[in-house]
Amino acid sequence: MSSFAFGSEYTVGIEEELLLVDPVTHELAPVASDVLEAMQVDSSAASHEAYAAQIELRSPPSTGVGEAVDVLADLRARASAAGAVLLGAGLHPGGEMGDVDLVREGRYERVAGEMRGLLRRTPEAALHVHVGLPDEKAAIAAFNAVRRELPLLQALSAASPWWFRVDSGLASARFALTRSYPGRGVPRPLRDLGELERLTEQTLAAAGISEATFLWSDVRLHPRYGTIEVREMDAQASLDGVAALAALVRAVVLESRDAVPGRDLPSEVLGWSSFRAARDGVAATLLDQGALRPVPEIARATIERLRPIARDLGDEDALEGVERLVREGGGAARQRAAFASGGIDELLRTLVHGTTAPPRHRQKEVARRWLDARAVCDLDRLASLTAENAVWTSPVDGRSVGRDEVVAHVEAGFTEPDSFATELLGYEQRGSRAVALVRNVATRDGDRLDSRQALVLDEADGVVTSVRIEVDDPDAVERFWED
Repeated sequence: MSSFAFGSEYTVGIEEELLLVDPVTHELAPVASDVLEAMQVDSSAASHEAYAAQIELRSPPSTGVGEAVDVLADLRARASAAGAVLLGAGLHPGGEMGDVDLVREGRYERVAGEMRGLLRRTPEAALHVHVGLPDEKAAIAAFNAVRRELPLLQALSAASPWWFRVDSGLASARFALTRSYPGRGVPRPLRDLGELERLTEQTLAAAGISEATFLWSDVRLHPRYGTIEVREMDAQASLDGVAALAALVRAVVLESRDAVPGRDLPSEVLGWSSFRAARDGVAATLLDQGALRPVPEIARATIERLRPIARDLGDEDALEGVERLVREGGGAARQRAAFASGGIDELLRTLVHGTTAPPRHRQKEVARRWLDARAVCDLDRLASLTAENAVWTSPVDGRSVGRDEVVAHVEAGFTEPDSFATELLGYEQRGSRAVALVRNVATRDGDRLDSRQALVLDEADGVVTSVRIEVDDPDAVERFWED
């Protein structure tokens, strides 16, 4: 198809739809417009979806899964700083039937007109993974390869056992809801893009619509971006889960580049496996090499097969997260365990907490990222990395409590003097405490400051909780900052 924007060498982009909930009750909160306005980021990074109690966060095309997930982590933090309480799951466990506010924009109003009551049941949230493709040959190979892995991806991503305040008995109740939309499901294999073009034209004619982005199969080739897009996974609370699923998709796509084409099973066969995956999640047995095999066995064999590819891509650590998904039972099992320990309130608290936690590879780097944000006076990022009740102690400012106070002290260091620059000379972290040695150079009203400072930072739950400053010459520093 001449409209495809091919030319990418297997970059990865991730889109996640996250639900917005009330900070106290954790019920759905239709505040997307307020959150997006307060976030002040480009619409390519964060935007509306159909539901007012939902936002979509997007990474740009990235050279590695870790890079893409870092962007999502920063966007989640930015949304939280803008007042959002985020919940990552395929469905809100306590959402009532019909408790829906739709976004009043042209595209979504059109979808609502087409889907009618189907769109007004309850908000549903997905995780989409894009992998950039160099050309048509790679696109067809990737499409058919990913298509074969859809049941495994469905099992690993299943994270919506509750619907309408009751346990559905499924690992992904969202799967059952979305299957009522036209075009959802496992598409047939493709021989070439000409076949896809003919199929698309016929489908659009039958649907009475003119734009191919309204066609929603579980995996699709996206002309605008030149990517293959996996669409039918549940949104995840944990960014480690997001990383694991994205790394798996990307490795499957890259493997297909040089692999001998595999057997293309009929859509009916893969469809039944996908249902079993959605029903039982990680506990499912799926058709694999002609026999039903447990998902953990299939997943571990897949990891071993793809590990060298992921290593070359720089995604090996992310891919190892698939093992954690299997070992912990997946999102559905974690939700059921939370409900068993404290009912629906504990389940909602667990999901909200899991959605605010940084990915594992960043949990030990919070203080360093806080220092990096301070060095360039990125106040929004600094705020997202600072605890609400953080404590600031310095020989000049004394002791202050609160995120706003901490950020204000950092901002004053840059704005009150005529010039200010800071340099990180040394850094060491042990456990939850980090010590940094910095050099601050500033000028003010003809005076010059050249000071070495030690910053002691404590962190917990992915944010900095205290900053204590010691300086080499307190008297000189205090004289410089005197009014």
